[in-house]
Amino acid sequence: MTDSHVFHTGYAPTPDPPPSAFPGAQTLTLVPRGGAAGDPASLRTLHRQRGIAFSVAMRYRVVRSSVGTNDGLFAVLLSSYAYQVLTNDGAEILVFHWHPEDPWRPNGKSEVRFPHLHPPQALPTIDLGPGFPPVAMRGMHIPTGSIEIEDVVELLIREFDIAPLREDWRAVLAMGRRGR
Repeated sequence: MTDSHVFHTGYAPTPDPPPSAFPGAQTLTLVPRGGAAGDPASLRTLHRQRGIAFSVAMRYRVVRSSVGTNDGLFAVLLSSYAYQVLTNDGAEILVFHWHPEDPWRPNGKSEVRFPHLHPPQALPTIDLGPGFPPVAMRGMHIPTGSIEIEDVVELLIREFDIAPLREDWRAVLAMGRRGR
């Protein structure tokens, strides 16, 4: 789908007990060729056109596995995500977020703690008819349930005609889904 690099900040396990409000949080992002971490990656459609960009930011923690007490196994726990499907000029098409923790807020908690979708900023307000105020889609947090990276990749390939880089992309996504 993209030849972007994946950048992560670490793989060290989180100490027990955690040392701070955001213990051991690591970040994973895409880094497009010639770009910086967090820049959207331009995607090529099946028709060889570039009209869609994709941005990924995931925060995670590495914790000791609960399978055994001293088995040396670790697990990766996702603690937030932001998947953005954009036009190449940066206009939002779909934005999926989950950020129950927010390090920029004084109490470290987000006001919107559930997984959600931000509809495109360009959507017009909805006229509900005489006597009712119009509803603005801009800024809404539409509940979605958990959205995994595999779900967004499949959405891009199936619905936006993004060209997969591998013929076995379905098997790769299935393997990622089984890994949880």
